[in-house]
Amino acid sequence: DSILLDMDGTTRTQVRQNGFAIRELRKREGLTPDQLAATVHISTPHLRNIENEHKSASVEHLARIAQALDVSIAAIRRAEQDVA
Repeated sequence: DSILLDMDGTTRTQVRQNGFAIRELRKREGLTPDQLAATVHISTPHLRNIENEHKSASVEHLARIAQALDVSIAAIRRAEQDVA
């Protein structure tokens, strides 16, 4: 099996985990996609693409999302197991 890497070095599995975790953490905070997107200065469609695993978040966007959700980037990357 080959492992596909995105430009930032994340694997496709990590992208899925990050998207799932971001969506679940956003919901836990009671934020809508529009609210989180506005807070981190990205478009709502871009955030939805990240959450739905169609796009990966850049390191910069991931850091801003983590800050807005009051978690670390590492917590986002671990959250799939925690929120499942």
